[in-house]
Amino acid sequence: MGYRPIDPALKRRAVCLVLDENRSVPAVCGLLGLGPTALRRWVDQERQLRDTPPPTPEQVAKYEAELAALREQVATLEAEKAVLKKQLPFHMERLLGKRRRSSRR
Repeated sequence: MGYRPIDPALKRRAVCLVLDENRSVPAVCGLLGLGPTALRRWVDQERQLRDTPPPTPEQVAKYEAELAALREQVATLEAEKAVLKKQLPFHMERLLGKRRRSSRR
């Protein structure tokens, strides 16, 4: 058997049947034609999401400040890279010397 894409709505329905309606994984697999390993993985992922508390406003502010600093750093690096790209041919010519074209062809 190969990989077959699963509709996200079907995934949500299967996980809800297991977690919210207390049905067993094998029963839901038989009902919806899913593999038990995949369904168990989806259920575990959903349990982790439900158990994770939402971030506090302080955490959100910290993440946003970090993100702004990283974006500024990326912009600086991109500008430096553009300057270096423009200067590269000049420096390569200085390092390697002008190449003479071969008269033999």
